[in-house]
Amino acid sequence: MSVQILTDMASKLFATAPDWTEVSELGLPELLVPEDAGGFGGSWRDAQAVFRLAGYFGLDLPIVETILASALAKRPLLGEVAIADACEGTISHNHFSGKLSNVAWGDRVELVLAQCSGQLFLAPTSKAKVLKDQVLLGRSAASLSFDNAEVELLPWTGNLMTLAGAVITAPMAGAMDAALEISVGYANDREQFGKKIGKFQAVQQELAVFALEAAAANSASIAVFAALERGEYDFEAAASKLRCNMAASEATRISHQVHGAIGFTQDYILQSFTRQIWGWRSRFGSEAFWADQLGDITTSQNGNDFWSFMVGRDQG
Repeated sequence: MSVQILTDMASKLFATAPDWTEVSELGLPELLVPEDAGGFGGSWRDAQAVFRLAGYFGLDLPIVETILASALAKRPLLGEVAIADACEGTISHNHFSGKLSNVAWGDRVELVLAQCSGQLFLAPTSKAKVLKDQVLLGRSAASLSFDNAEVELLPWTGNLMTLAGAVITAPMAGAMDAALEISVGYANDREQFGKKIGKFQAVQQELAVFALEAAAANSASIAVFAALERGEYDFEAAASKLRCNMAASEATRISHQVHGAIGFTQDYILQSFTRQIWGWRSRFGSEAFWADQLGDITTSQNGNDFWSFMVGRDQG
């Protein structure tokens, strides 16, 4: 299936605010699962297109998390999957005791993907005790406690924080594009002092900055998904998530400044996008975290080899 066909199918579905059954029937959760295991056998490029659309349409479903978990499990998973931001506890054989924190959709999904002491696993929420119901910037979330619960260990040995930080850049970029369109449309409709506020130079300048930040976020996301295809993505993950976090701050600031008070009201669409952007900015590594990671990767390179390290990132 071509990226364009897949994108068209996802666009039509996401625009209807689907429930999980509709998404599952299209087969999107198996996007990155190999064909011989019952999946689409899609590429990271395919995933980037779908993830971006999920953010652009403000999809309130863990589609990114479920696709990623299914890819790491290398098989279709039943139901919705969330990813734990943090894990405290121990794993003995295939049993986990501890706490998974800041689990978006944790009060409604069937499985949670987590990593503890380098071991990746899938934990069934049916075996968990909800310690604290939360609202993660408008999205349901929970902290889950497990007591010697049986979990499924996955053989993948990478860093979940790095991978999750990389893939979440795509919905971040999509949501910024949506917020930009909403802000430009509002500026072209709203009148103040006898003319459209979009005609004021100060507003135009701010929207131009917003457009630049959204473009930077999209470029950063495309770059890290290209690196995911190559299989070496630590540097791009750090740079991409850091750049998207920086763009998120400017994008949300400008969109709300352009809208004024109406942008914060519950019944206006803008806040649904900006709250998601804020949530993604704080998940899977803050700006300070990724700046440190990027600095560590950069300084670990021999000074004489740094240029070849940089220019060789798009090869392979």
